[in-house]
Amino acid sequence: MFDNLCQLDNGFMWKEYSLKDIAKKDKFAIVDGPFGTQLHADEYTDYGVPVVRIENLSYEGRFNCERMAYISPKKASSLSRSRVVANDIIIAKTGATIGKSGMFPDCYKSGIIASSCLKVTCDPSLVDPRFLAYLVASENGQRMIIDGSTGTTRSTINISPFSEIRFSIPDTLDEQRQIAAILIAIDNAIEQTKVLIAKHRRIKQGLMRDLLTRGVDENGELRPSYATSLGCYKLTQLGWIPKEWNIVKLSDLSQSITSGSRGWAKYYSEEGALFLRIGNLTREHINLRFDDIQRVKPPQDIEGRRTRVEVDDLLISITADLGIIGVVPKELEESYVNQHIALIRLKREETNPRWIGHFLAGNAGRRQFIQLNESGAKAGLNLPTVSSIYFPNPKKRERDRIVEILDNCDQIIESIKTLLSAN
Repeated sequence: MFDNLCQLDNGFMWKEYSLKDIAKKDKFAIVDGPFGTQLHADEYTDYGVPVVRIENLSYEGRFNCERMAYISPKKASSLSRSRVVANDIIIAKTGATIGKSGMFPDCYKSGIIASSCLKVTCDPSLVDPRFLAYLVASENGQRMIIDGSTGTTRSTINISPFSEIRFSIPDTLDEQRQIAAILIAIDNAIEQTKVLIAKHRRIKQGLMRDLLTRGVDENGELRPSYATSLGCYKLTQLGWIPKEWNIVKLSDLSQSITSGSRGWAKYYSEEGALFLRIGNLTREHINLRFDDIQRVKPPQDIEGRRTRVEVDDLLISITADLGIIGVVPKELEESYVNQHIALIRLKREETNPRWIGHFLAGNAGRRQFIQLNESGAKAGLNLPTVSSIYFPNPKKRERDRIVEILDNCDQIIESIKTLLSAN
């Protein structure tokens, strides 16, 4: 986003400056943290002067106050060369986390940076520190930090090359502040969207807990809890469920249960049918994901026909990340599954595949997968075991209503996520 805003300016009234040009004219305006021998983890305290470590920085340039370490004021005084104050920009200088950054917040009077960090105190008459923070976190800024690093196995950027990093900066502070304000507003909107997604996920979890154990009455409303209406429930191997619900095995309502095709790597192709793998299933919901999809040119034989999916087929991961559920959507192009997925074709006139999907994706379903796992060392289910999975099968009107509610929750969450990714 920052790089796009810079491009819109077309270079007018922007000049190139090195970090040392825009740094405050103080002796320690650009400095790194103390040597490792000068500060040890056993000197950290529960309160005092904060020590900024890599875990307080991020690639987005956000400062994280969680897990803040502290040292005594006396110890901090002995490390005053590495002191930071509000609006100083701090950057991770070494290793796999090189380039993480953050602006020291004004909720602290001052702090000390750890040995793994660098900091720059900018001249406020030349550059807005919030603007500089976005420059450092931008794609261009990250690339220049990497380019300035040395070392083959453990890259490090030292003070001298860091000081020479050059940025194009608007001449006026007013323009810098306007750009920073726009980016802050966007960041705030993104954070609010993330909070909204988390809120709807919690709502869905609560609904799943209630709907999959209490169901809905003839009016489509959630039944009263068994704590107040115990006579309406019965105790089963799945726990307390409404008396009207019948427990059935997956094999009771299935036309066929099989696993996907083995050895189809030789059929991989740039074009052709979709080849569904465990990565196309997700624990967030029972819909398939297609952001990382493989294609194949399937053989035209019995094996090919056996593992071709149809609308409303139930998919269950049976190796590795066990028990992830997917239900094949309508209007899906020709698709097949690999050997790590069980393919269940259900008797759709007797159940709703999405009801089974939601139930098995819930807590009661997950407990079954844990219990049925054949080996504690390597996750895996065979087809007879899959066939023995059980679940309640309410009457059509009730199960369809529950599916409608949970599907709506997923749709809302996915819509908000799409809005977030667009930003």
